[in-house]
Amino acid sequence: MLCYVYKGSKREGLYIYLATQDTSNLPETLLNSLGSLTLALQFELTADKKLHKEDAAKVIESIQTQGYHVQVPDTVESLLARHKVKTSKSE
Repeated sequence: MLCYVYKGSKREGLYIYLATQDTSNLPETLLNSLGSLTLALQFELTADKKLHKEDAAKVIESIQTQGYHVQVPDTVESLLARHKVKTSKSE
């Protein structure tokens, strides 16, 4: 699947994955929460594709079921929890 990733202007680290460049069908409330969209990336998305913060199979499923997938930025709590897991594995 060809995937288009747009960066939202309202919050750092907020991205939306789409199977099309057309954003006009997105819910108005979602568009309002994203702000202005800028195309950040375009690539071939497959279930086994390694993504930085997302599971590719889940992204594909979201796009197929609801037409988009939103990647939200990490919270301080989730970053701390992830760091704790990494440090406990290295001990």
